[in-house]
Amino acid sequence: MSRRPLLLGALGLSLLVGCDDQSECEALEGMKTRLQKVVDTGLARARMSEGADKQRAVARERAEKLMASLELDVAEDELTETFRTRAHTHPEIRFERTTDLIPEAGILMGAGATGGRETVWRFRIDLDHLADIFPLLDEIATSPPLTRLTRVAPQEDGDGWVVDLARMVVPQLEIASKPIPLPDPPDPSQVPDEPGFCGSGALRREIAKLLETYEQVKGAAAETTVALPEAASWKGLFSRTRELADLEVGARVVVADVLQAASQANVELAGVASDGEAITVEARGGKRATLQIQRFMKPEFAGSVRDVPAPSELMQNTFIVPNPVAVAMGSPGSQDEHEHDEHEEGVGGLGLPPPDQLRKMMMEKMGSGASP
Repeated sequence: MSRRPLLLGALGLSLLVGCDDQSECEALEGMKTRLQKVVDTGLARARMSEGADKQRAVARERAEKLMASLELDVAEDELTETFRTRAHTHPEIRFERTTDLIPEAGILMGAGATGGRETVWRFRIDLDHLADIFPLLDEIATSPPLTRLTRVAPQEDGDGWVVDLARMVVPQLEIASKPIPLPDPPDPSQVPDEPGFCGSGALRREIAKLLETYEQVKGAAAETTVALPEAASWKGLFSRTRELADLEVGARVVVADVLQAASQANVELAGVASDGEAITVEARGGKRATLQIQRFMKPEFAGSVRDVPAPSELMQNTFIVPNPVAVAMGSPGSQDEHEHDEHEEGVGGLGLPPPDQLRKMMMEKMGSGASP
């Protein structure tokens, strides 16, 4: 038999094996490239894991500490007993817990209860003169717990006054992030192992090393995708809580100024209501009565009054005073630079300090570092 066909047959077999070997290497090269990208992503996330955990822990501590300092995390029944105790120390005060419709405005203030209603703690003060209720008003409305002072108005029978405090609830998003795992790694065993000389053995060793790294980082990489969103959620809760506290400070300072002015002007009030972002004042006696109140108000508040004209000079008249803190929040870069000094008669800020003082108190409680 001639050796030539055998030689050609051997060469043909060699060429065929070389082709299979090359396909194996191409498949492994692609697999290595894809795996390298996944591992690089995992390494990057894993490096962030420790910092993300720290961010989350710090942000959560700050948010929970602020909520606790304002007693916004206290159960409603416990809050009710706090207010009942305050009321029962004064025989001229009658107390009840009730509900009221959530105001359409004041969306930054946080809804109290579901179903379109919110919890209200109502104090009926059996004192005729407005100035006489100021010390009691400061006492029953003092913070903590932080509540929204929604109304000060005469009682229905005209004898005494009604003061409503609504529960302050900070809008919260559910903090329950789900981990985002790394993509599943490729399986090199799916590529047939063919004899050859393209370097498939080295490629498989490199892939095996990448797979080892993948297993080492996949847990921390997934945890980072949980920690970072949760840190952002806690930061948001802290910011919303601080905003609500500042808004209520601004609102109460305006309410206090209006009540003080009405008392000094000897004007008959029909009611003062706050939705957190604006204070609505109703006075009996028409435009003349409202002008009298405005004359005794602080200039910065009187200058921002928006009138709601009455149809008759003798009828009840209404005007609105924007909450200066809400105005500042809606104006990027602007700050409330007014100083809210207490009137001599002592109505003060209705249990809350001015915004700058509250912010200073918060910084002392939270620490002087930058907000997370």
